[in-house]
Amino acid sequence: MSEGSDTVPIVILGKEYAVRCPPGERERLEQLARFVDERLREVRESGAALGTDRIAVLTALNIANELFDLQQRHSQETEEAGARTSRMLEMVQRLLDEEPDRTG
Repeated sequence: MSEGSDTVPIVILGKEYAVRCPPGERERLEQLARFVDERLREVRESGAALGTDRIAVLTALNIANELFDLQQRHSQETEEAGARTSRMLEMVQRLLDEEPDRTG
């Protein structure tokens, strides 16, 4: 084991894997392993008789699809927030421009 990392046993579809992770990340890794295990089980229990490789590929594609959807939604929300911010700044600038000069 390299310095600065822990080896954590995780179980996915009943098979144990030893995975290295940085100190303090064990809980996160275990959470991720539970998530992956649950998703794999969902695909396996969907009714079709699939081999483990096919289950893994279909699960990975499903997770990737969800990730892409989230990234696209985040990008759209970021653009909308930027547009709202620009409109607000323009409104503030207009109000400041319309305010009478009180310096003299």
